Amino acid sequence: MSKFLRIVEIIIALPRIVLMEMADYCPFGKIGLAFISFGAFTLVFTFWVAMILFSSLLIHEIGHAWASYSKGRGVKGIYLLPFCGYCMYGDGPASEKTKIFCSLMGPVFSIALALILGVIFFLNKETVFVFCSFVTALLSVYDLIPIKLHKSQLFTSDGSKIFGMIFLSGKIRGPNLMLFGVVYIILIVIGLGIAFFSFSNDFLEKTECFFQPFFCNGISFWINFFKEYI
Repeated sequence: MSKFLRIVEIIIALPRIVLMEMADYCPFGKIGLAFISFGAFTLVFTFWVAMILFSSLLIHEIGHAWASYSKGRGVKGIYLLPFCGYCMYGDGPASEKTKIFCSLMGPVFSIALALILGVIFFLNKETVFVFCSFVTALLSVYDLIPIKLHKSQLFTSDGSKIFGMIFLSGKIRGPNLMLFGVVYIILIVIGLGIAFFSFSNDFLEKTECFFQPFFCNGISFWINFFKEYI
């Protein structure tokens, strides 16, 4: 079973690895990869929803990068892949506490953005903001869940790294264990809270299907844009 999971993982991860390698060797490769990522969002969502969700992905990776720079670890690059991102840390020295801090800051930035989007919705009642708040919070919680199929997994979620370093490595003890453990649990609770309150708002009663207005194909926007301006 483990060999089968390993093969499946390699098949799934291979396009991501190829895109990241191409981005490293091509001029402006990371920028081009970001455009591909944004284009993937527009294939599924309306343009403005795609814009907000893409920005959410970018802010999540900026959170990792900021934490790494602030701790002197450095960053080799941020890769914005279709529907996912990856921050490659530098080769600077990093203690276990620094690694946990760097992994935590991505979800922290995402949950903060989800909260901001929720506040914007309450100010102007535009459902696009509460939808993006809901999705951002839900994805942040999912990213915090420790999902790991085997020890040599190529790509692991932030939750797998954080949970493993806090509770399984045995390197974090005493007050630090309590501090990081509480922060980790609080982030999950806050993320679930934002998602629940966003989705249970009374605006749901005013539309037949909450999700439908946000999943219109964004390609039509680009077609009209190129027809009008190019």
